Parts: sequence; C-alpha cells; structure tokens
Amino acid sequence: MFRRALPYYISIGMTPGDFWHGDPWLCEAYRMADEKAARRSDWLAWLNGSYVYQAIGNNAPVLNPLSKRPKARAYPKKPYTQQLEDEEREKTAAQRLENGRRAARLISEKVARMLEKQQGGE
Repeated sequence: MFRRALPYYISIGMTPGDFWHGDPWLCEAYRMADEKAARRSDWLAWLNGSYVYQAIGNNAPVLNPLSKRPKARAYPKKPYTQQLEDEEREKTAAQRLENGRRAARLISEKVARMLEKQQGGE
C-alpha cells in the first residue's frame, strides 16, 4: 500500500526520506498543499478565460458586419481583483462619510435639545 502511494507523494514534492521516515502528518500536509495548488491553477485558468472572453466580447462589434455600432469597447484598465478592491475601498469611504454625517447630525440635535432645556428652565 505504501509503495503504491510513494510515486504520488514524490510527484507533489515530498522526498522519499520524508515519506518513509518523516512525520506522518507531512503526507497530509503535502496532499493539502497539492489540492490548494490545483484549485489555484484552476482559478487562474478560469480567470484567464474570463479575460479572453471579455476581450473577444469587446471586439465583437467590429467583427460583425451587421452591427449598428462597429466600434470596439475599451479593455479594462485594471485587473478584476483590483477593480473589486477599488470598489470596496470607495464603498467603505462612502460609508465612513455617511456615518460621520449621521453622528454630526445626532450630536447637533442633542446639543440643540440641551440648549432648549437650558433656555426653557431659566
């Protein structure tokens, strides 16, 4: 059983010495690392296909002779992940600004009520 598993672990970077004499947990760690690497590779292939799909879609009007607007759309200026980060940053900044405005309004209302109480009590 172990002899059949050895080639797999060697293929994912484990040394025979680690396989035979190392901590048994190393086998699980190497296997988990290989699964993560496979998922990352799959994600990068999908992302590459997404960029190609968008590039073809942006140029499709130019390639269609029946198109009413035969003008190519611009390719994105930033990678998708950076666009998402920028959107999140803008959303967070807008939320902070709104929270600050709300806090200022509540404080001014509270101060106005306190002044009214002081003026009414004198």
